[in-house]
Amino acid sequence: MPKNGIDLIKVLDLTYDNEDINHPFTRQPSLYYDYEGIKKFLRKHRNKITVLSLNIQSINAKLNELTLFLCKLLNDGLLFDVITLQECWLTDEKDLTLLNIPNYTIFAQANGVHLSTHCGLVTYVNNRLSADIFLKYKTSTTWEGLFVDISLSPKSKIAIGNIYKPPGTNIDEFRADFINKITNIKRHNEQLVLAGDFNIDLLLASAPNKYQDFYDSVTNLYMLPTITFPTRFPEKSNEKNPSLIDQIYIKFSNCTNNYESGIYYPRISDHKATFLALNVAPDVEKCPKYVKIKTSNKASLDRIKEELRTVNWTDIFNHDVDANPNETYEKVCDHN
Repeated sequence: MPKNGIDLIKVLDLTYDNEDINHPFTRQPSLYYDYEGIKKFLRKHRNKITVLSLNIQSINAKLNELTLFLCKLLNDGLLFDVITLQECWLTDEKDLTLLNIPNYTIFAQANGVHLSTHCGLVTYVNNRLSADIFLKYKTSTTWEGLFVDISLSPKSKIAIGNIYKPPGTNIDEFRADFINKITNIKRHNEQLVLAGDFNIDLLLASAPNKYQDFYDSVTNLYMLPTITFPTRFPEKSNEKNPSLIDQIYIKFSNCTNNYESGIYYPRISDHKATFLALNVAPDVEKCPKYVKIKTSNKASLDRIKEELRTVNWTDIFNHDVDANPNETYEKVCDHN
């Protein structure tokens, strides 16, 4: 595995008070993991929501390899809750039953008419969770998104967005459309995760440019990037530097202080798989509200007068000018 070198935290020179809970970024690096490391990660976070995201570069070509990886985890008693796959090369004619993975429910979106045939998104949700698609976004000329609502309890849910921006599409046009769409989605979802291949290298966001503009626009929505190290490494002669183009954003809130992310280094695709464990805020039982009702009628007033007549006030009040008034107050309270 590569050494943990330059990362997003260093690139953006993120130095601030760690105790500032309102800051839209936490300085927690996403380290590289091998298989043994990812087992320890999943065991550590059994009680959290876990998400694995990968640009699979054709699901037909890589499904067996992905399934073997997941079955190996299952044999160790471990599973991710949600898996988001991008660049699936998926058409409307594809029989989705051929893409089933044991223990998961599949949600899919074929490539849109305005984008490359290499597009198409697949999201797998662990069968222990109840999930439904609430948005398929495939009309854009710059990106596609598949959004799933997952119920965690009768009163709690989390929205997972599977995002893919093909390389070469205009970044400024993507940013404007993406931010507009996510702004609307964010208003209606207390918990939101956006995972995918954005094809925007955040390691280039250190100076005023289109990469920094995108980073600023997303974090201004209080969406927190959790992947900090490169996720794709040069494989061609025209590719010079590692890049950070795969990302998992989470909506910043009190519960996001307790998250951990990482990068799975063993090869499944030409991109590294990214993953996240998120502590979703538990349901908070609201205290019942009580309303005090004061009855004011002749009968209640007569009862009060009768109670006052039965009290021996001589024993209660001390008429000595040096007496402690607090003692008198306590005696009065004892008779209530």
